[in-house]
Amino acid sequence: LTTLAREQDLRGRISSIQTRLATAPAAASVRATVPSLHRELAQAEQEHDLFLWQQAKVAAGGVQNLQPLGLAEVQGRLGMRRVLLEYALGEGESCLFAVSARRQRIVRLPAVAQITRAVREVRAAITESPSTLRLGAFAVAAQGLYRDLVHPATPLLANQLELVIVPDGILHYLPFEVLLTAAPAGALDVTNLPYLLRVRTLSYAPSMSVLAALESIPRSSRGAKLLGYGDPLPAGQLPYSRRKIAEIAKLFPDATVRTRAEATEASFKKDPALANYTVLHFAVHGLLHPSRPPLSALALSRDGGPEDSLLQVYEIVNLKLGADLVVMSACETALGENLPGEGLAGLAQSFIYADGASVAASLWKVEDAATAGLMVEFHRQRRATLNSASALRQAKLAHIRGSRYAHPYFWAGFVLSGRTTPDGQVLRPILR
Repeated sequence: LTTLAREQDLRGRISSIQTRLATAPAAASVRATVPSLHRELAQAEQEHDLFLWQQAKVAAGGVQNLQPLGLAEVQGRLGMRRVLLEYALGEGESCLFAVSARRQRIVRLPAVAQITRAVREVRAAITESPSTLRLGAFAVAAQGLYRDLVHPATPLLANQLELVIVPDGILHYLPFEVLLTAAPAGALDVTNLPYLLRVRTLSYAPSMSVLAALESIPRSSRGAKLLGYGDPLPAGQLPYSRRKIAEIAKLFPDATVRTRAEATEASFKKDPALANYTVLHFAVHGLLHPSRPPLSALALSRDGGPEDSLLQVYEIVNLKLGADLVVMSACETALGENLPGEGLAGLAQSFIYADGASVAASLWKVEDAATAGLMVEFHRQRRATLNSASALRQAKLAHIRGSRYAHPYFWAGFVLSGRTTPDGQVLRPILR
């Protein structure tokens, strides 16, 4: 089948099954088959989503279909200041592949069930409104996860300040920054817990091959240029976003900001200068579609035209970006779903495949006021350092030093994936 015929065939299957399900309550002969029809529909939707994701990646070009790197090339790419921690979770046991510029280790870890329980314990304490009632359980689980996941790499960490995390399975939902490097001393206080964040700069990557490709894409020397979207219609859903996106714009010598009626899907996709912006910032809602990841989207304003106001994953992958940084200060924009043979598919991954060098996104819903303050500080720090991972770390530490937003709920959910610097300063010659 041709590409068009294949998509029409998949859409036709989905439509046929949905029609049969719609008639089930009235037709006894069909009603008995409802459970199997639901299974058939789920299978057809997954096939369609996988097709959309694969076709979008093929159309995008760039960072995709990469060959695994050899050890020497991985070590050369890491340089002398970074350590790669790559995880593979398994039912019997899991593995950590730790690599630095001159050393490597393979470590056996607990089975996925044990790791999953601890991750859920940590998330239960930090993904909802702050509560001191869960801090004890959080401290135990967070220290246990550090002991299991990071401590085995200690011999490689002596002088390396940056950790590059390649997660697997449920570890995609864990911000490693909140892991505790030691038992808390004295009464539990979120302002002085020994977070891993205090001693390491962290970033994440889909794989070392993807990260190497992102770091190899030439980024011409150019001035910082911002394109910001905030407070889309209907107005008032994100009351702080309009004010804060304007505050962020003041940090850039060249900035374009679109809010309210101007913050449309069409204005973004059809912007003739889209590939020239160095930073894209979306202070809008993210719509996560857990069962159908290519349909996850950023919600923008309607304009009465043919666009539906949803900037969806499969559309983003087809864009041609030149941004050094994409920021999505919206709920759960770092999440996605595993597609068979494709890894995690979601909003953050789609911007990476569209040649966005790095993506800052969130793992859970955070209140608008806290998010706005963190994002302003992030951009301010990045202007000074040009290192996105270091800038996000400093912004988080500033939140911890304060009292109002010191709880991990307010800062830990934002993670950075991809390249951390715009000018290739992290690259080193391949070691032989």
